[in-house]
Amino acid sequence: MFDNIFDWNLAISRAGGNKDLAHELTGLLAETIKELKPKISEAWASGQIDIASQLTHKLHGGVAYTGAQALQAAAKKFEQATKAGSKDASTYEELYNAMLAFETFVKELD
Repeated sequence: MFDNIFDWNLAISRAGGNKDLAHELTGLLAETIKELKPKISEAWASGQIDIASQLTHKLHGGVAYTGAQALQAAAKKFEQATKAGSKDASTYEELYNAMLAFETFVKELD
């Protein structure tokens, strides 16, 4: 069900083969999203594209250590778009939906 949202094999590989570390990093990413999602949304809604880009850069950095490929792709796309000054709502919506999907995935782990 969550195959397109998260790849455990990739997460374990990125954690140097350590399953416990992969789980820990996944949890840390969930906490990061909980912190950054409202900030990114607020920055986007208020037209602070530069702030949205900076916050997404932070998110993108954390995603790189997990198996959240869809979120990683959406964060990269949104970060690149906002760095270029784009206000294309579709990139924001893609990122927001990817964050929601990841949150749903993590809830299912519990």
